[in-house]
Order: sequence, then C-alpha cells, then structure tokens
Amino acid sequence: MAGELARGLGQEFDETGEYEAARSSRSPYLLPELVDPPLTALGIEDAKRLRSIAPQLPNPALLVVSPLRRATQTILIGFGDLLAQNRQVPTTADTPAAMGRARAQIPVVAHEDCREQIGVHMCDRRFPKEDLEAEFGSSVDYSLIRDAPRDAPGAKGGGGGGGDPRWQADRRETYPEMAERAWFFLEWLRSRPEGEIVVGTHSAFLMCLFNVVLQVGNGDDDDGDKEGLATFFKTGELRSTVLTWE
Repeated sequence: MAGELARGLGQEFDETGEYEAARSSRSPYLLPELVDPPLTALGIEDAKRLRSIAPQLPNPALLVVSPLRRATQTILIGFGDLLAQNRQVPTTADTPAAMGRARAQIPVVAHEDCREQIGVHMCDRRFPKEDLEAEFGSSVDYSLIRDAPRDAPGAKGGGGGGGDPRWQADRRETYPEMAERAWFFLEWLRSRPEGEIVVGTHSAFLMCLFNVVLQVGNGDDDDGDKEGLATFFKTGELRSTVLTWE
C-alpha cells in the first residue's frame, strides 16, 4: 500500500520490504505525505468484494473499526449495504410484521486498541480525532478516541502534540506491547452486550491476536488451528470465529 501511494506522489524508494530499509530516507513508510492514508484504488476494490460476503453473517449487531482511515473505509464500503439499512429503520413499528422488517440500527465504533502496530511508519500514525470526525463522523462513533492536548509537547520522537498520542517517530511498538493492548481490546469486547461483532482491523494486529493472545483451535496438538485463523490475513479478507471465555 505505501509503495503504491508513494509512486502516486512520484517518489522513488527502496522496495526490498526489509524493516531496516523502512528506516531509510527513501522508504515510503517514512514519507510525511502518507500519514494515515486512505485506501488505494486496489484497496477499494478489495473492500467492495466484502459486499457479497457480509450478508452471510447471521446478525451482526456492532461494527468496530480501527481509527486508521484505511480500516474504517474498508468496513464502511464492505458493509455499506448493511449500514444503509440504518437510514431506513422506521422510528415506530405499529404491527408485528413491521417490527419484523425493522432492523435495529447497527452502531460503528472506533477503538484505539485494535489499530495496526504503532510507531515509525507514517501510514500507522492516525489523523487527529477532529479530522476523523469531519470525514466519518456521520457514520462512526469516535467517543472512545482521545487525542493528546494541543498544547502538549510531542511524544518522544515527535508523536502526540494534539494528534496521535501513541505514535513515536523513533520507536516501533514491540510485539509484547501489541499483545497487551490486544488483550485489553478482547476484554472490552467481552464487556459488550452484542453477541455478534464485526471488527475491521489490520494484519499485524490480527497475527498477534491469533498467535499470542488467543488459544486457537482445539489446543490438543501443534495443528490446533484447523481453520487457518492464525495465518496471515489478506487485504479485505473476512474470517468468522467464535470466542469463548474460560
């Protein structure tokens, strides 16, 4: 994604994909123009393919999105037909038949703890809350998102300062740190009353979630992941799973 966007800006860069190369001045991941970028044209097409899959979910009652714009856009596009019903729900239903046709409005909530691995990469530094609300506020609830105060000094390495308080220019979030916030996110999901929840998030976060935080499969052998949940997620890919708490 970053490479595609950089090419659109006429930038040359190192395409090795190596992490250390991402710290070089020629890496697209460090371009300030790529702060919290939107979906590329390819990403939009991937999101549109979700439209044929989303109706297969029995009864999603809540959509949760990473506050990064590309994840939010993926859910709003992929579940657009479902969300369009929100605008068609009557405020009153006088008959049992009408009540059956009226579907409860499905909230879309942004949650900081399900965002991509944080730090160094400009594409993983989110927009300020007010900018996100200006773009998506009519569809997404940002009440759980908090910005650093405008008069606060930037976080170590240049993050914060009225925007993203978690992002640091010189430090990438470690996997144990990401696993910890993934656990906090699961605890939040556990507290929700909804039985079926859709989460729009990112590949690195999901790899951490399914390989570190959750016990996937039957747990009796090394091949417990019967459904491939612990494998890498493709762009716009949807997988369904049941979480149980012990």
